[in-house]
Amino acid sequence: MSSLPDAVKEGNLTTIYTLVEQGASVNSSDRYGKTPLTLADRWGHLEIVKCRVGNGATLRDTLLQQAAGEGHFQVVKYLVENGADVNAKDEYGDTLLQLAAGQGRLGVVKYLVGNGTDGNAKNEDGGTSLLRATYQGRLGVMKYLVDNGADVSTKDKDGSTPLILASGTRGGRLDIVQYLVKNGADVNVKNEFGATPLREAVRCGHLEVVQYLVENGADVNAKTEDGTTTLSVARSLAMVQFLVNQGDANMQRDWVIPGNQVVLHQHEMRGSYQLGEWLGAKVVIQPVALSKVFKSSRRLSREAEVWHRLYHPHIVMMFGACYLENNPFIVCEYAPNGQLIEYLTEHPNETWRKLYEVALGLCFLHRMRVVHGDLKCSNILIGSDGFAKLTGFGLSSTEALADTDKDNKNRESSGIFGWALLKRNSAFESDLYSFGLCIIEAVTGHRSRRTRLLAAAGTLPKRTKQFTDAQWNLVERLCRSKTNHDLSAIDLVQELRVFVDEKQGEETNYSTFDHGEIDGMLQQIQEYVGTDDADRMSRQVYERLSEVSEQLRYQNVSEAFFWRYFGMLEAFSKHMRPGSSLSASLCSSATVLKYAMSRQVANDASFFHHKIDRFMAAASLSTSADIHNWRTGWDHVRQEQNQKFMNKAQSANTLLEDIPEEECEEVLTNLRYQLSKNYINYETSASEGLTRARAVISNLCKAKGMLYESWFIPESDVEFDKHTNFASGGFGSVHHGKWLDARVVIKTVDLKQVHNSREMFLREVKVWHKLYHPHIVQMYGACHVGKPFIICAYAPNGQLDEYLKKHPTEVWRKLYEAALGLLYLHRMRVVHGDLKCNNILIGADGFAKLTDFGLSSIEALEESDRNDGSKSETFAVGAVRWKAPEVLNGAGATFESDVYSFGMCIIEAVSGNYPWGSLQDAAVTYWVKDGAIPKRPGQCTDDQWRLVKQLCKYEPSNRLPIVDAVKALKGLAG
Repeated sequence: MSSLPDAVKEGNLTTIYTLVEQGASVNSSDRYGKTPLTLADRWGHLEIVKCRVGNGATLRDTLLQQAAGEGHFQVVKYLVENGADVNAKDEYGDTLLQLAAGQGRLGVVKYLVGNGTDGNAKNEDGGTSLLRATYQGRLGVMKYLVDNGADVSTKDKDGSTPLILASGTRGGRLDIVQYLVKNGADVNVKNEFGATPLREAVRCGHLEVVQYLVENGADVNAKTEDGTTTLSVARSLAMVQFLVNQGDANMQRDWVIPGNQVVLHQHEMRGSYQLGEWLGAKVVIQPVALSKVFKSSRRLSREAEVWHRLYHPHIVMMFGACYLENNPFIVCEYAPNGQLIEYLTEHPNETWRKLYEVALGLCFLHRMRVVHGDLKCSNILIGSDGFAKLTGFGLSSTEALADTDKDNKNRESSGIFGWALLKRNSAFESDLYSFGLCIIEAVTGHRSRRTRLLAAAGTLPKRTKQFTDAQWNLVERLCRSKTNHDLSAIDLVQELRVFVDEKQGEETNYSTFDHGEIDGMLQQIQEYVGTDDADRMSRQVYERLSEVSEQLRYQNVSEAFFWRYFGMLEAFSKHMRPGSSLSASLCSSATVLKYAMSRQVANDASFFHHKIDRFMAAASLSTSADIHNWRTGWDHVRQEQNQKFMNKAQSANTLLEDIPEEECEEVLTNLRYQLSKNYINYETSASEGLTRARAVISNLCKAKGMLYESWFIPESDVEFDKHTNFASGGFGSVHHGKWLDARVVIKTVDLKQVHNSREMFLREVKVWHKLYHPHIVQMYGACHVGKPFIICAYAPNGQLDEYLKKHPTEVWRKLYEAALGLLYLHRMRVVHGDLKCNNILIGADGFAKLTDFGLSSIEALEESDRNDGSKSETFAVGAVRWKAPEVLNGAGATFESDVYSFGMCIIEAVSGNYPWGSLQDAAVTYWVKDGAIPKRPGQCTDDQWRLVKQLCKYEPSNRLPIVDAVKALKGLAG
């Protein structure tokens, strides 16, 4: 039989009577101090209330207060009809209407107002029902109260109006602020301390509220009692950009983080960095010294703007910056695995893998025209995802700008540039020089002052036994005292990639090799290699591989070498296979685009050439044949192709004659990218010609209405097998791939069959690209021409629902992390719209991350446009069970509907099953529209289920705000 508290919760009178007769005490309390009687009041079962009142209880007013706050409408109605005072107040002077309004109990509010309750009555603090509803963010209740006579100008004893409250402490609800202003609220009203709605919005960092108030007449120069203006508060909270630079089109504000969103952990330091939290997520706070260079927030803004656009798997991510007066700081990714040297002490076998990852980051910086300027092992961190990442750039090079008038000697002694070789002619080459010294540090495990001194003198330390001939040769080439003409960051990546592949080969156990497979593979490659001028470099690789095959026939080498050689053949064959991302780029009928894309062909050919070189040396094969002197031919072809490209690109008429009309947008978009992001590849061309080509292509793009998209990444920069995916749906397919050699996920999107889907795709990409948070899957870029796709971070631990099957004890921790991501989205004014556990991924860092806001909308649109109903059932399952009632009734997704969907995610995560189990979708829709929610999972405690019910209230305005849900989940996560 049930316990007495359980019987009370269920409202089972028969069981209650039986238990009391058997000796159960009505005064006993549970571990939370709750007696059966207090539980009875809370759960609001009408029959129990009737029983208590019928037995002469003198608790009518107390019961009424409890029922009003909990929203038990039938109990309120019964008690009022049986003599309870509708104007009764609790010990704090709160009326029933205030209690109900604060909790968002709209039904009870309507009943009380209809029965004569004074809507403008005040409590001991001067608060009214409207103030209470505003403070709690209950917009639905607010609208009803105002419609029924509530005063929008009412003030509490501190003089705060609903608009002042809405603009500040309660999350800066723009919708509430808009409603109050439209209903006559004074935007320049002051409380007893002189604070205005604008002042409160600025203080709490609510930028959109600030914008709205200013647009509606708020005075930015209003002073408080202590004489400070809103502008002075804004300066200390990083909002000065909006109030001072509203007209500055070049000033981006996506990276601004209000100071009140960041919490410093005072006793957690990592060198000069400090740990902290940003919207609940663990981050690093990097202080910025206010030297003479940083005389204003504008200078910090420029530096932050540079770092913020450097989104790459091997760059420490910057989430934003804050300009607290005299204490500016940058908020960036936390890398718990420390600096490179310390990491390699425990993982020495990963040395060349980590150096390769660092090189990928450096190559990306150089492509983005950013010089690191302070490259050393202490500025290489290992992230929580295990990847090596560059940090420490940007701000250090900005400091150097202050010293441009000093001589080299003074600059070297200042220590500002660290490893950088300042006497180099090229700043990019200075980075490469520093990288060479980083290799010495990483391989030997020592940070040697002697190495620095020798390097400054133009010499290198003595080679140690840890280096092979090829590895030390790379160090020497990087650290030559003369200008490097034959080595770039791209070359560095290719050579380090060879070292990594060799290391993996050493750890492989080889079986007996079938020598007959080599001829078949070579024949296949021969068919793939084209005959166009743009394919000459690939043909050189094929010819070298064929010559190596001939030598292997007559050499007595081990099986391991045959396997390594076959591996090269397989890799090159896969690379050249029709349908690969690179081959697709070269299929354009526009010759100019083929020449532009030949840059990637050249880089890939260089990699395979280096790999063949290393293989031949290891297998003691002869390199006497002319074909193996590949570098001279490679350089010649590359320069020739560059020149042909520049000749075509400098004339608008020549360009338009070469480009078919149906390919115009795709070709011009790719050409503009090549000349803006890959300019280093054309540095051998005359600068005047390069400038002219950029101008021609830019003008053509403008004439055709093609806007520049900073997130654009061409198909030639990614590598993936279009025939192999690990997920698919109506929107397209999902593939493992590489972007500039870094491991990523590539999501192809099919937009052909859906009306307006391209506009939706562009809109969603623009939104996603601005989102930077530890609990949001990072998007690196997208392609909107040709066959569209999105590039985002790889989350190897899969979907939340699958992850929890293996790690069930982490359920509340992961839900808390996902809620942090949702809180960030809502702070960025972004509605997810499709929350469910398979849209919550577990990243390589082990954190839960939200993804696929947007693609789901495209898929939904595609399904709705279909007439055959071929996937209607699948689509319904993907939508109905997580959707809020108002969405199923045809309303658009909102912040409140996201909260409802998150409640369904909790049910799914805890139970391991879809919400509503095996119930048919039509039945689910009926019950959700009727206000029902799924049954409580057996694993849910009272507190956990209470949270779910608060998230899944039928009335959107009654649902728990996400900020409060995060607090509750933090407690449940422990």
